[in-house]
Amino acid sequence: MRARTHYMVEGRGSGVIDGPLAGRVRAFTLIELLVVVGIILILMVGAVPAFYSLKGGSDFSSQLSLIASSLEQSRAYSMANNTYVFWGIQEVDARVSEDGVVQVNGTGRIAIGVVASLDGTRIYDTSAPDVPADWSSKTLSGSRLIQLGKVAAYGNMSLSPTALPNSGNLARPGSASQTLQLTNLTSPTLAYTLPLGSPAPRFSFEKCIQFDPQGAATVISAQGGSFHSFEMGFVPAHGAEVDPTKANAAVLQVDSATGVVRLHRR
Repeated sequence: MRARTHYMVEGRGSGVIDGPLAGRVRAFTLIELLVVVGIILILMVGAVPAFYSLKGGSDFSSQLSLIASSLEQSRAYSMANNTYVFWGIQEVDARVSEDGVVQVNGTGRIAIGVVASLDGTRIYDTSAPDVPADWSSKTLSGSRLIQLGKVAAYGNMSLSPTALPNSGNLARPGSASQTLQLTNLTSPTLAYTLPLGSPAPRFSFEKCIQFDPQGAATVISAQGGSFHSFEMGFVPAHGAEVDPTKANAAVLQVDSATGVVRLHRR
């Protein structure tokens, strides 16, 4: 007995399909489904790397903004509280865990630690017979300093060991002789460790900028010299591997007289 299917045609009433096609509903074949799934997979394979590339760029940009903000907040704190603030940066090995262990110098992760004079005095006495020893004696116990916030750590970025080109989007005021590369700071006399007063500190900040109550910025080291500005170059990294192209590099520059922070991006 042949199958019959009733149908309704608008304005014309109902009817019946009578024959071998009755009762059949059009659907996708298995081959068509496989083709669609294959196209979706191809699109996903192409989209995922692009997503991670975009995410990495966004993280680098946001981290640069946070580092610049920490400099600006340090300057603002020194002026608002009529005290001296010490802003320190350390690059550590990204392969070492961040969880409660001593951080060793290396590449791939940037740590920022900020402390201030607890009583508002200069603490750092450049007229002392032995400046480093005088500084250490006043700060090693942590009793003369107060930590401002937690140490901030930023992964997948590195300090450029050399000055980045002063051209294009990275063009910035000041000549090389007037600008101190904080990343190349040698023989620092201003340094501190965190946590303050700990017998086993996790961080050691030897690259530091001091903000005074007027907001001026100073980098004090055995290198001496008079600098109009201080700067740090940043490049993306993947873990402990630094991007050799430096295509997405950036420079943070601090004016010594005013403490104003400027961010320059490629």
